[in-house]
Amino acid sequence: MLSAAAQTPQRSEYLLFSEPHVILPGVIITRKEVKDNMTLQDLGGMKVALVSGYVWQEFISRDHPAIKLDPVHDVQTGLRKASFGMDDAMIENLATASACIEKEGITNLKVAGETGYYTRLSFAIRNDWPELRSALDKALASVNEVTKKEIYQRWIHINRQPLLPNGLFRIILATVVVGIILILAWNRLLTRRVGERTRKLTETVRRLESEVLERKRAEDALRASERNYREIYNATNEAIFIHDACTGAVLDVNQTMCEMFGYTQEEASHLTVGDLSSGEPQYSDERAREWVTRAFKEGPQLFEWRAKRKNRELFWDETNLKRATIGGRDCILAVVRDITERKRGEMALSESERRYRFLFDGSPAGSVIIGPDGILVDINKSFEQSLGYGRDEIIGSPAVDFI
Repeated sequence: MLSAAAQTPQRSEYLLFSEPHVILPGVIITRKEVKDNMTLQDLGGMKVALVSGYVWQEFISRDHPAIKLDPVHDVQTGLRKASFGMDDAMIENLATASACIEKEGITNLKVAGETGYYTRLSFAIRNDWPELRSALDKALASVNEVTKKEIYQRWIHINRQPLLPNGLFRIILATVVVGIILILAWNRLLTRRVGERTRKLTETVRRLESEVLERKRAEDALRASERNYREIYNATNEAIFIHDACTGAVLDVNQTMCEMFGYTQEEASHLTVGDLSSGEPQYSDERAREWVTRAFKEGPQLFEWRAKRKNRELFWDETNLKRATIGGRDCILAVVRDITERKRGEMALSESERRYRFLFDGSPAGSVIIGPDGILVDINKSFEQSLGYGRDEIIGSPAVDFI
């Protein structure tokens, strides 16, 4: 605790202040031969000493610019300058000036007037002890005005006589004693409360340590899960795209996609759905967006598509679209399988079927195909015409009924 401290914005960040218990006027200190009843207006054009950085410098510079200020490092230096005539006067609070004059043994100075400014001193304590400040305020409030006046007049003399050695030290000592008594009176309560707070703080620290440990375990598990996911994501035989549902931009792809389409991961991040399509009317960018819209609104979509590699080569794929939310963002997950070989086989089979049908139906001789169970599977047109039955009437019947 500080027994006598002036409250400032900076100190208020880490200290609590009681109500002021000592209010000291700022006075004008001059040599004895100077007239009494001086004011700051009378000092216009004069050279006046004051301690650099004290509140007086700010007030006088702002309100009385005609005064020639001579900032000094400490009160003793300013008083000596005033005593030896180097400065016309000195501005300081009455108690501090009195104590310094007594200590330095200066005898030719006096109080010539008041500045109208004051220093308000309070008890200052740690900002986490509001109970102590409350006790100090109650103790100060219990001192009645008569007692305050008696104390003030005993130690502080505001008059026009030469300054006499004052009891600033006794004031400080008395306030310290009062503070010590108050601290002792509250010591048991504060000790108990500090112990309680320490216990709560210990519990909080332990809980935080446990939470940090759990969080670290969760983060480790998440990283391991991410590694496993990425390994599976890149090892699958299907190409995987993650598209932005609104713009169609590619957000992420797996390694299979890069190999299937011939792009690097960096190149793929700048692609759109249209860049990966063949561009044919039925496989255009517009049609691709229609499939994406369906997947977004109606659910999963499975279809065949003509895709385009980086080298402009076209191929067939089977695409499965599904809506997903990734990182709070609406996305479309596309799983693509290269079915070019299957499509070639299907096309070859279709061509073979076409040729077979051409030869089978074009033969002038009646031809039939009978299954292992003796049922007619197929007949050509010549056989159909020779019997006079319709094709639908014959197929599926026992062959012995017609042959």
